[in-house]
Order: sequence, then structure tokens, then C-alpha cells
Amino acid sequence: MKTIPSSPRRRRMHGGKLLLCTALLGATLPTTVRSNPSQKQHHTRTTPQGSAQFRLRHDTASTRFGLNPSSQVLVSSSSAAAASAAPKPPLPAEAVREAEQHQQPVLHERFDSVRKEYSLSGDGGPIDAFLRDVGLIHETLNTTLTTPDHRLTKYPCDSSYSRIWTNRDWDKHCQGPLKRYSRHALSWPVSTTAKQVMPIVLVWGLYATTLCVLSKCIPGMIPLLKKICLNDGGLMGSFSASPIALLLTLRVNRALDRLLDAKKNWGFMKRSIRSLAGLLCTYVGPNNGEVALLACRYLVLLPWSLKGFLREQDDEAIIRTMLPPDEADWLLSSPAEHPLAILGRLRSLIVAAGEGTESSPMLCDTAQLQMAERLYDLETVVGTSKRLLGSPIAPTFTRHTSRLLCLFLCLLPPSLLGSGVMPLTVVMTTLLTSYILVGIDEIGLKIERPFPFIPMHHICTMSQGNVKNQVIMSRDIRGMQSRGGK
Repeated sequence: MKTIPSSPRRRRMHGGKLLLCTALLGATLPTTVRSNPSQKQHHTRTTPQGSAQFRLRHDTASTRFGLNPSSQVLVSSSSAAAASAAPKPPLPAEAVREAEQHQQPVLHERFDSVRKEYSLSGDGGPIDAFLRDVGLIHETLNTTLTTPDHRLTKYPCDSSYSRIWTNRDWDKHCQGPLKRYSRHALSWPVSTTAKQVMPIVLVWGLYATTLCVLSKCIPGMIPLLKKICLNDGGLMGSFSASPIALLLTLRVNRALDRLLDAKKNWGFMKRSIRSLAGLLCTYVGPNNGEVALLACRYLVLLPWSLKGFLREQDDEAIIRTMLPPDEADWLLSSPAEHPLAILGRLRSLIVAAGEGTESSPMLCDTAQLQMAERLYDLETVVGTSKRLLGSPIAPTFTRHTSRLLCLFLCLLPPSLLGSGVMPLTVVMTTLLTSYILVGIDEIGLKIERPFPFIPMHHICTMSQGNVKNQVIMSRDIRGMQSRGGK
């Protein structure tokens, strides 16, 4: 005989099943169960007359409700006259059929419907709807958020931040010095860095040209500049360029560190999303497919929403494409940033899946811990991205570097003229020096804000592809296991 379960929830379910069995046999009085674990458990009912008892075996009913087939039910009968007057109770087989007709939909309706929702592969199923919505992101949405980065840039040949490189890109990048230098020199007219720094370079060139003209027009200017020069190196000898080089080096190194952190951060997010999607499809999907698919929709949406937050792009269209109307309205009206709201919703879905219901078992502790860790990783990604966006390199460092560069370039032409350098050489040297130093400073300033230099569109596309593949593989694996009987 099966003992009473120790869990309160299981004890209630066990008692409910016994009450259902006795009710189907025509009894009207409550059941009493002996709780001594050392004795065999029998479920006994007694009529007010307390007449003789009879025992009925109900192996079929016990099997239906998960009880021990060898257990027996003791039912009390009334007196002979009362027994003949009372309606005849149904046979055990009829009781079992009646229970299967009326109680099976009640006990298993939600579990079967949820399982059917997650396992459907025909047209109109939830998985097909999920796959269709994922495909709509690139097929129908025509927004700045979902447009590839190389289409938004003025010079698409510069692909270092517009897409992820392939082996073909690396082969082209690592060509021999002759081909590489020739290609870079020929592309100089369309260089974005050159176009950005050229105005200030021309300003310094105009300044050097003005000094050269004044030195020709004013006879005493050249002797004055020679007196200012301390030696053959002129003022450049006393005012060394080492501090400028040190400041520029430190600035560019710090900017490169920020760019590296941003790239690692987004790569870490892609891996965490893939892992969390796999855990949801494996542990939550078979028993609670509705929650698993909704969580996967939020996982597809997370990188796009983070991209929109970091680049100030509207994500309403993709939110309404991927989420049900009530979920989309909640997310759009949330006071928090959309990435943080998505993480909060994912946490609530994971908690709901872990608690379990009468129709779906609780998740094991290992699965809940793994999903909680992946969610923490995604929170770290969002937090790191917000830190990089909100805390640049100290502006004082940037201002001091710019001021020293201006002072250096302002003193360079007089120093060269006082050293006896030809005016044309002074102008060319000033132009070249300003282009080099200002170009390095501009590159450091640009990569200090790393997110425009990350191929976010390709990373978002790969992340949604990973979630999509996890859903498809989980469905196919369960279908293969069901066909194989495993």
C-alpha cells in the first residue's frame, strides 16, 4: 500500500484523488485515513447505521489516479432494507470511465494545452508565430534601428564598425606592404579622419603662412626671432615635444581600453543570450511552453533595445513586432529604460516557471541557478554599457591635451623661422605636424565613445538567430525523442 506523501501539496492532491474515487462509488460521508506509517493505509467510510462493511478492489481506478493497484477501499452498507431501497452504486469499471470522461480534462487541460502549444509545428502554431515575427524584423521593418550600419554611413568602404569581419576581410587587410600602402594612399581622399581634421590643419597652415609673409614684410622680425631662439634647435629645443607625445599616448590607450571593454561586453551578451535561450527551451519549454516562448521573445528584443538606447534610436516598431499587445504596451509605458524593463520581465518569467503549478512540475535547483546566473550576466552587460556611455575619460585630461597642442602648434612656425628654415618649409612642416598630432587626438576622441564603432546590427542579428535556432532545435529534438519512444 502506498504511504501518504510528506509534502503538504502532494498530501492534498493525494487526498483529493481518494475523495474522487469514493464519491464515484456513491458514498456521501467523509473519509478517514489512518496516519500510522507502520500500518497499511486503508480508506474507510462508515454509514450512520454502522452495518457490515464490504471491500471492493479498484485496481483500474488506482492506476488512473496514480495509487497502488493493490490498495483497497472499505465501503459501509446500511441495513438490508435500506440497501435494497437505495439506488445501486455503479460498477467500478463504469466509475473509472465516468471519472476519465469528466475529470481528465479538468486535471490535465492546462498541461496538455501548454504542451500542445509549444510542440505544434503546423501553420498557426505558437512556434511558427514566433519564427514569423523574428523574420519580420528584417523583412518588413524599415527603421534606423534595424537598418544595417554600412547603409547609414557616408563612406561604406570603412567597414571596421559596420559589420563583423570574415576571412576575406582579413586577407584584404593583411595584404603585402606595397598593395596595402597603395590602397590606403588611394583611399586618402575619402578618409573620414582626414575630412574631420582638415579644417583645423588648414587653420594652422594659414597661421604659418601669415607669419612667413610678415617675416618678409617686416625687416626686423627675423633678427627678433633669432634672438628668441636659444640654440640651433630654437624654441623647439627648449619646449620639448615629449609631453605632447605622452599625453596623446595615454589618451589613445585609455580610449582603446574603453573600445575593448565595449566589444567584450557585447560578445558576452551574445553568449549569455544563447545560453539562456537554450536553458529555457530545455527546462521550461516541455512543461510551460507559453512562458518559454514569451521569454525567448524578450531575449530577441534585448540586444535591439540596448542598441536603440545606446545610439538613441527608436525601438517601438520592433517591440510591437515581437511582443503581444499587452506586453508591448507595458514595456513602452515603463518608467525604466527598455533594457532594464526587459530584464525585470525576464526575471519574473523565470520565477514563474520555477515555482511550478499543478500541471507543470517545479524546475530543479540547478536549472534555476543557471538561468539566474545568465540573467545576472545580462544585467552586468547593461550596467557596463551604461557606465561606458555615462562616464568618459576625464574632460580635464582632454582639455589639457587640446591646450598643449594649440600652444605647441602656435610656437612651431616662429621657432622654425628663427632657426633659418625657408618659409615654404615652415608652412609644409606646420601642415604635416598638425595633421599628425590633431589626427591622433581626433582618433582617441572618437573611439572614447565606443558604441558607434561596434557592429551592433550584426551582433543583434546573430543573437536573434541564436535564439531562433535554440527554439527550432529544441522542438526537433523532442519530436525525434517522441518518435523514438524516449
